[in-house]
Amino acid sequence: MKNVTFLARLLISALFLLSAIAKLYKPAIVGILNFEESQLIPTGFSSDIAPFFSRLIIGFEFFIAFAILQSNYIKKLVIPSTILLITIFSIDLSLDIFVGNDENCGCFG
Repeated sequence: MKNVTFLARLLISALFLLSAIAKLYKPAIVGILNFEESQLIPTGFSSDIAPFFSRLIIGFEFFIAFAILQSNYIKKLVIPSTILLITIFSIDLSLDIFVGNDENCGCFG
């Protein structure tokens, strides 16, 4: 059972790490700017806060990718922060449906 749990944690960590690294490559930077201009700003973020928020998401992805592999604070910090990040991201993508934005944000969403 421990091997299955570790394998699941390893796969989830790899997914978060892949998502964060993919957003840092030069073509993805254009995707980040597209995410800010087409996803965040139409849903109510100001143009000053949108870059901060989009890069904060990338930072949280790196944090979760490495934190989920360690066993300290897994139940108190890592799992709640993972659920929080996925919830915030899902709410943002859901708001895009109501705004009528169906562009690809380039954000693994």
